[in-house]
Amino acid sequence: MGKVRKPIIGVIYKGVDVTSDITYFLLNFRYRDKINGDSPDLEIELEDREKIWQKEWFPTTGDAISAIFQYEGEENKLEANNFEIDLLDFSFDNRNGDRLRIGAQQTPFSKNLREKRSQEYEKMTLLQIIQSVASRQGLKVVGTVFDITFERITQNEESDLEFLTRLGSDYGQLFKIEGEKLIFYNYFQLNGQPSEFTINRKDIKYFRASKKLSGIYNSVKVVYEGVNGEPVIGGVIKANPPNNSKDVLTINDRVENDFQALAKAQEKLRQANADEYSGDLTVEGEYRYIAGINFTIEGFGAFNGVWQIQEVEHTFTRDGWLSSMKIYKVG
Repeated sequence: MGKVRKPIIGVIYKGVDVTSDITYFLLNFRYRDKINGDSPDLEIELEDREKIWQKEWFPTTGDAISAIFQYEGEENKLEANNFEIDLLDFSFDNRNGDRLRIGAQQTPFSKNLREKRSQEYEKMTLLQIIQSVASRQGLKVVGTVFDITFERITQNEESDLEFLTRLGSDYGQLFKIEGEKLIFYNYFQLNGQPSEFTINRKDIKYFRASKKLSGIYNSVKVVYEGVNGEPVIGGVIKANPPNNSKDVLTINDRVENDFQALAKAQEKLRQANADEYSGDLTVEGEYRYIAGINFTIEGFGAFNGVWQIQEVEHTFTRDGWLSSMKIYKVG
């Protein structure tokens, strides 16, 4: 009989280790990581029969909090760093007594990323535009950004978060903020990464997968307005990986050149086809389950292959540690 693994959690609040204080009252600790532009978040649920969390230990919104998930006696750990508390939710009922729920997000509230603004960016690359936004927020750009040039692009009554999210959605860029870093990825880079590990049927607590054809396209045709106002066909891009759909997606959008048109069309095709194979997966918690990672599933016939974690929720309770994922097939 194998050794029973004991999960443990560590919590750092304002730079101080408060693990022992938290653990005694802990009902549920949840950490969710995503790659779709939404901020990763933490949620801690505490029982408060001693009324200490609603009085002298009551936290403050905006305070820094981090967490570590691991198994006792094992070196590998999952770190959830640089979060800021944004929610304090108290409840009471006759059955469960007093409870406090603490919510935190990784996108900092200490910066004005959510302030609406309007600004023109002229004769700049996508990287230069992103660097301009990052500089305004005191952030350093890290990662890979497509080399696309714009004559003019407008941030129109959008927050910096909304503006960056729109650019990412148009051109296949993903970003997240960790501490003072604005980290960029692109979907095609992530999809092309090798599988990092294999999950077999015997390791799985729950698996649901589906394959669909409706809304899936075998290619995309790009049409945009030329300098004389006439429509220009910028090209046709085939789906990769290929599928058995006969439908062609047509993108008719305002762009400045062929390169912008093709980059935007490639991303719209990827978005449309992302749901061809999708699923949900729950396994015993592990440090290696991180959004954006590719892994292999075996033991399920047509659903075997390389999948990518789009979103993962790590849940720690007195009963153990589970990792629940939303996934889609990339190979």
